[in-house]
Amino acid sequence: METNKLINEMQAENQRLQAVLIQKQSLKMQETEVGNALKHLKDCSDDVYKSIGPILVKGKKEDIKKELEDSNEEIKLKLVSLDKQEKRLREKIQSIQENLQTSGQGG
Repeated sequence: METNKLINEMQAENQRLQAVLIQKQSLKMQETEVGNALKHLKDCSDDVYKSIGPILVKGKKEDIKKELEDSNEEIKLKLVSLDKQEKRLREKIQSIQENLQTSGQGG
């Protein structure tokens, strides 16, 4: 009975880990996009356009640069948080695996 509980717990933790990894992948793609936008922004004049849904809106280069830098900073903070979550989940899964091995050997 204990073994089934541990297996169910490990499956749940693995699902949480997969969700965290998907979030990280998505954020890394966003980080790349923002980084590329910032690089291209250097070559632009004072007025640039940004996409808001299906339309483009004219804005000042410095305002859009600030928005992109803020967005990039927010993404980095989220990635740090997800890295910590991933580490905790991996440690928990490892602990469950060790408990499963112990319970399998003991009975």
